[in-house]
Amino acid sequence: MRKYFFLIVVLLVLILPVLALRVENTGIPAFDFSAYSDTIAYENDEGLYSYNLKNKESYFIAKGSNPSVYGFIIAFDSSEEEINKDVNLDEDFNDRVIRYFNIKEKKVYDTDFVGQNPSIHGNTIVFDVFEKDVAMDLNKDEDTEDHVIHIYDIELKTINNTEIVGMNAFAGLKLAVFETDEKEYGNDLNGDAKTNDKIIRVLLFEDFSLINTAIPGEAPSVYKDKMLVFTANEVLVKKDVNEDGDLDDLFPVILTLPDLNKVDVSLSGAFPSVFKDIVVFVENNKLMGYSKITDSWFLNDLYCSNPVLFEDFAVVLTHEKLEGDLNEDRSTKDSVLRVFYFEDLDNDSVSDVVDNCPRDANPDQVDVDADGLGDVCDDEIEVVEEEVVANISDIIEESDEEDVKLDLPQEKEYQKRGSFLKTLLFIVLLLLLVVIFVKVLPSYLERRRKGFGF
Repeated sequence: MRKYFFLIVVLLVLILPVLALRVENTGIPAFDFSAYSDTIAYENDEGLYSYNLKNKESYFIAKGSNPSVYGFIIAFDSSEEEINKDVNLDEDFNDRVIRYFNIKEKKVYDTDFVGQNPSIHGNTIVFDVFEKDVAMDLNKDEDTEDHVIHIYDIELKTINNTEIVGMNAFAGLKLAVFETDEKEYGNDLNGDAKTNDKIIRVLLFEDFSLINTAIPGEAPSVYKDKMLVFTANEVLVKKDVNEDGDLDDLFPVILTLPDLNKVDVSLSGAFPSVFKDIVVFVENNKLMGYSKITDSWFLNDLYCSNPVLFEDFAVVLTHEKLEGDLNEDRSTKDSVLRVFYFEDLDNDSVSDVVDNCPRDANPDQVDVDADGLGDVCDDEIEVVEEEVVANISDIIEESDEEDVKLDLPQEKEYQKRGSFLKTLLFIVLLLLLVVIFVKVLPSYLERRRKGFGF
């Protein structure tokens, strides 16, 4: 039995490096969430909850939507009907109102202000108000058809109408990023002679001045007021960003603030989230990681959507149609919260979520053929090198011409065997483990039982 135990240990050692990221399945169905430090604020059919990553416990907050968490505060909006209060005294209970929950106190506070889509940073809650909901012309353009950005101070309990048209804001320390609908604004913000786009803009809290990116996009977020990310569409920017011959793709935009310098990643994807120098987003339902420092990327074999990045992990939603019944309710209709923890298995100081060779040390992340696999672990690079050497040798031996044209192999002529071989290795090792536990272990236990005279 000792030899089998030794074999199991060896197999585990071989299998573990195959798994670049550690995955924690919470088993919690959700359709919207926010994450910060150890807290996930999420919404499902039953209401709004907070979930603690350390003790694995959920706490019911209230009926509500659009959670945003920072520190120990969760901001959200509820309908007047849910709180049984006509906040704006318009004799109905149809409007959304801004509220927040103190995690330490386990207490919900009402701001008594109508609004929706809150985002919190520190004591500041940024949200938008639809003019029709309050029957007021909030931006003084002689109509009540606009969404207008408002700022609420939790400590002072004061509200500030910025009079700026915008929605779906994300709050930073001294600024907020948001979408502006050109139709509501009544002007062309990106110079295409049309007013049918939603343009990403930046609001500076100090003087309410604006920075216009002039780029159509959605779902913006910001890290430490220095890095802005959002999703854009090739059709709207009229550019084939990932050079695949069409304009059908979404792609992540990365801009530095306040100068709006663009980081050109030339990749398709959506739902970007940024922390320090790392950006994660979704490509073909899988988690893509990009490093601004090394300008390298890696497509992780993990199904997800809507990633939220924080330090060394990302919280995501994974639809059960992609991964099976994750919450054990005998159906595959839910999207379930999971946590991907990033590690550095090859100890090259590059997080595995962006490491283009997660099992082979390559701190420089060199990727000559730009296929997402670093040269150190890209079998295709080795094949190309061998072919090049062979071609050069043949030419030197067989040709006396002065002008020599090298016939270099093209990338498309070779299959990327690395990922396939690693997947095959994992399957083989897993089958060996099954055989050991099913065939060997029972017979060993039976011999032990007879040896004791049972």
